[in-house]
Amino acid sequence: MRMLVILLSAVLSIPSLALGRSPTTQGESADVAATQPAGADAIRPGWKLVWNDEFDAPGLPDPAKWGYEEGFIRNHESQYYTKARRENCRVEDGVLVIEARKERFGNARYTSASIHTQGKASWTGGRIEIRARLPRGAGVWPAFWTLGDNIAKVGWPSCGEIDIMEFVGKTPDQVYGTLHWNRRGHQQKGGSLKAAQPWADFHVYAAEWSVDRMDFYFDRTRYASIALSDADIRTRDGAVENAFRLPHHVKLNFALGGDWGGKVDDSALPQRFVVDYVRVYQKADAPTTQPDDYRITCRNARDRVAATTEDGCTVFTVASPGGIGQAVIQRPGNGWPKAVELRLNLKGLESLRLSNGQKRLSVSVNRDGVSLSSDGKMLTGRPDGPADPLWTNVRSPDDAGHGFRLVVPPAMLDANAASLSIEWIDFYRG
Repeated sequence: MRMLVILLSAVLSIPSLALGRSPTTQGESADVAATQPAGADAIRPGWKLVWNDEFDAPGLPDPAKWGYEEGFIRNHESQYYTKARRENCRVEDGVLVIEARKERFGNARYTSASIHTQGKASWTGGRIEIRARLPRGAGVWPAFWTLGDNIAKVGWPSCGEIDIMEFVGKTPDQVYGTLHWNRRGHQQKGGSLKAAQPWADFHVYAAEWSVDRMDFYFDRTRYASIALSDADIRTRDGAVENAFRLPHHVKLNFALGGDWGGKVDDSALPQRFVVDYVRVYQKADAPTTQPDDYRITCRNARDRVAATTEDGCTVFTVASPGGIGQAVIQRPGNGWPKAVELRLNLKGLESLRLSNGQKRLSVSVNRDGVSLSSDGKMLTGRPDGPADPLWTNVRSPDDAGHGFRLVVPPAMLDANAASLSIEWIDFYRG
């Protein structure tokens, strides 16, 4: 198949799936096309499969993995998203079918479906991919994308959005990959790829989400590569926040019309968005452990998090040979601990930050037998500036590289927070 890489420019605006059309778009030169394994094999060298749905059980999608959106949701789209209705969303013959139909349904003229993993599974980093056959016809707008788990708290676009695959029938030879975030308003950056008849067969659409970049793939071709630092937001105390360093959940939907889909060709309906599988991988050399039903993911392959139980508490020991790292601890399935405190042993580190994406954490620190406590302000004699609303900063009082034992009272782990993020910096100076 002959393919031509096309970059998003300032004159092409890709609307967000979460909200309407964006007023601006920033372009970036894509790297030279790179090769990645493609096809249906779940084994990818260098990657470990951590979540998947192969859609092997006929009927409705697995309710342990997928929830539904219902109603007229966004972007002035024409379709009504139905809930658990087989006419619009079903598993048959080993594939997921999301079908958009022209029919009367209440006050709607069109129906379709949108499913998601919100509250069931989310990830920070890795390779997120789908193998799918797209619908065709004017007005169709299928998408495979993510939103930050903290959307209910911070709203869109502050939660971040990763559009792994978007397709609109009015440009039938292009697929799109885009990031959306907030920095004094909606920002976006991404790319598109031109391919002859992408709707005619199954293809793999993927995003590889590393510690510093987001790469978008169509089969073996990488057609866009975006630096995550583009979405950095520096707070008043010098800390850096980024919507793409926090957990995201996945969405699959088939929209009609709306702000970007355009006029719907009724004669083309019904149409089907057919999905062979959805898979999520993590780097094989960045281990994920699950002590006491926790899931911990390191952002850097060289970093390690070991977990033990000590005096009834979960103790995480962190090592970062590269000097800078981050770990994300997912909320256990049964919620944050209620009767015991969560301990983190941080050995040989100079500086540390904590966030649950919801509010500041009140913590106590013991360093070489000296107890330091805080009500959420800085924990040492070296103030770094005004308190940040989401991150608690901890710094060693000297440059000796002492270890910390940090205790986070469970009451401070907001029940709505999906994760606890830890950032650490070796040999911090200043």
